[in-house]
Amino acid sequence: MLALNKEHAIPYGFPIDSTYSDFVWAIKCIRAIRGCLKECKVIALEYIRTLFVHVPRAIMLYCCTRMPWLYQFLPDNIELRIDHFLGNVTMSINTLYPIEREILSGMYEKHTVNVINIFVSKGDFCLDIGANIGAISFALAQRVGMHGTVMCFEPGPTPYYRFIDNLSLNPRLRRIIVPQKIGFSDSPGTMFWNEFEHNPGDANLTQTPLWNSVPVSVTTVDDYFEKHPIKRLNFVKIDVGNMASDVFKGGMNTWKKFTPIFYYETPQADTEPVCAAHAREIQCMLSSLGYSFYTLREDNTLLPARYPHYAVNTLALTDRQLYL
Repeated sequence: MLALNKEHAIPYGFPIDSTYSDFVWAIKCIRAIRGCLKECKVIALEYIRTLFVHVPRAIMLYCCTRMPWLYQFLPDNIELRIDHFLGNVTMSINTLYPIEREILSGMYEKHTVNVINIFVSKGDFCLDIGANIGAISFALAQRVGMHGTVMCFEPGPTPYYRFIDNLSLNPRLRRIIVPQKIGFSDSPGTMFWNEFEHNPGDANLTQTPLWNSVPVSVTTVDDYFEKHPIKRLNFVKIDVGNMASDVFKGGMNTWKKFTPIFYYETPQADTEPVCAAHAREIQCMLSSLGYSFYTLREDNTLLPARYPHYAVNTLALTDRQLYL
């Protein structure tokens, strides 16, 4: 806090021969300059956005490849195709969807891909729960190779069918990736997929319908794999928002049987009480199976994590997995 000289009402450290009005005037000038710079930036960015409307798509792709930050300024609802996602994956991109815009940079969730490269091995059997359009599914498929399997679960019709379209562009990965249009919860039934108006292609699942709801089928992990038995399970990625605790709850028998490595989007305990309850519930469930929790640092070292101090994404490992 700025201390004031009670006699002259001048901040300590301000030149004594200056008047307080000069000080106020200087602050107003600085704020005005900052405001002008922000306005200039907005104008420049709008100019870039307008310019892109008239640019051939090949040049759009070239610019976004060279300067990935430009993807955010592309016009909405433009269809593009790239062949350099994750190095050699072909993707059809619609700029209406923020996730797909980010893919134009050639990478999506770099930190998650780094986790996959460290903790997933050739030939592994993986689950991608909350696969969306398959950006992380493709990273898993590249890592496990032709002798591995990636089962991908996405209940939302919009992302699921875009995922299928992109998979068709990569026939070499179709033997590895097994997409399923179904969601997971703590009990089988029907829920409602509600696309976010401000973030097309992303959504949440609710028990009751909203104005834009689409009914989707859900089941539990245990029920699904009782009907479709598997012999091994090595790695599970879960990105389902506040549904994570329900997904974990519905798969406890499967987790106990296979003890896979988990990498999951963590409900943030400091945002809402319901998130705190979900985060604590997940910790209790996995701790009972012998898991400990970690954040992967930038230098690839593991930082232990405990409720309520979790990063956005958390690794859950058993002691055996930790020391492999």
